[in-house]
Formats: sequence, structure tokens, C-alpha cells
Amino acid sequence: MALLVVATTAGAQQPPQAPDDPLARVLFPPELVMQHQQDIGLRPEQRATITKAIQDFQSKVVDLQWRMQEQSQRLASLLEKPAIDQSRR
Repeated sequence: MALLVVATTAGAQQPPQAPDDPLARVLFPPELVMQHQQDIGLRPEQRATITKAIQDFQSKVVDLQWRMQEQSQRLASLLEKPAIDQSRR
């Protein structure tokens, strides 16, 4: 019963999602779950599992952000090189 109440309340509090995001229709954001952890009776082991999953995800995202930034800089330097003079054929 409490889960149903939280699910109804949580659905109203969810930020707008892209219409083509199939997961957003069936999953709640972890921040929302943690905000209502007492209301839904979240057990300590469940909280620890969610926290670990978020930490693992964040560490992967940080690595990807650094790699993407490096590749973006490489692309920018390639694009800054002089253009090819096609009239010299």
C-alpha cells in the first residue's frame, strides 16, 4: 500500500523524460527513491545496493567524460587545420 502511494506521488514528481525513453516509464530516479526511502520501507541492504550502483555509474561517467573531452579536443585541432585547396588539382 505504501509503495503504491509513493509510486503515485513519485510519478507526479518525476522530471519530464524524453518520449522515446522506455526506461523512464517504468523506473524511478534513484534520487526520488532515496528521498522516499522511509516511506517505502527501504532496507539498509537495498540502500547500500543503490548507493553502490550510483557510485559505480558515476565513476564510469567521469571516465567517459574525460575521454570524450580528449577526443573533442583532437577533433577541434583537426578542424582548425588549413582547408585543402581543391583548385590545385
